[in-house]
Amino acid sequence: MGFWRDLFRLPPQPPCQVCEEFKSLLSIEKHEKKILLDAILNFHRPVVTSTEEPLKNQQPIKPSIISWRMRQEMAEAEDRRTAQILREQKEEEERLKSQVQELEKDVLGVTNG
Repeated sequence: MGFWRDLFRLPPQPPCQVCEEFKSLLSIEKHEKKILLDAILNFHRPVVTSTEEPLKNQQPIKPSIISWRMRQEMAEAEDRRTAQILREQKEEEERLKSQVQELEKDVLGVTNG
């Protein structure tokens, strides 16, 4: 139709309301069909997610069978860590106790043996 109007230099025809509605419905249908087709074609593809955050907090996989020597070394290492923590706590308690005694001497003039 546009070819003949251009050839004979006729004025453009005003758009028909029904035709405009049909065009909008057709474009909606095409869009929905494309979404549905993409969903069907990508159904079996795995979903790609960002893996940077979870990997930071993960621990390495330990073997399920651990030899006696490995268990012994792990227990000894855990005992050493526990002893170090207890020593640090005891030193902190002693330091705080001495500070409290010094403050008592300064403020109250009382000496607790």
